[in-house]
Amino acid sequence: LDEGFEDSITIMALPSKYRISLRTSNIIERENREIRRREKVIQIFPNSESIIRLIGAILYDDHNDWSVAQRLFDMQEYYDNLNKIQKELIKMRVA
Repeated sequence: LDEGFEDSITIMALPSKYRISLRTSNIIERENREIRRREKVIQIFPNSESIIRLIGAILYDDHNDWSVAQRLFDMQEYYDNLNKIQKELIKMRVA
């Protein structure tokens, strides 16, 4: 537990207003529903490569949408908070 403690609390480095949306699997679940929805339209795939192309196209499209349009949080705020937490951890180790 001691060796993996910092890795297990990485979510705590984020500002509290972002923790809920990032610690849940809602985004992944939404992606899976979208893949299943599109797969049901096609129903029969000629080979496994066609399935991979479909899933890749869906993920690529959604990635582009998220990269451009939606920002969950400001990275500068994240780094400021991360630096603050790292300094506190260093103080705890010294004490």
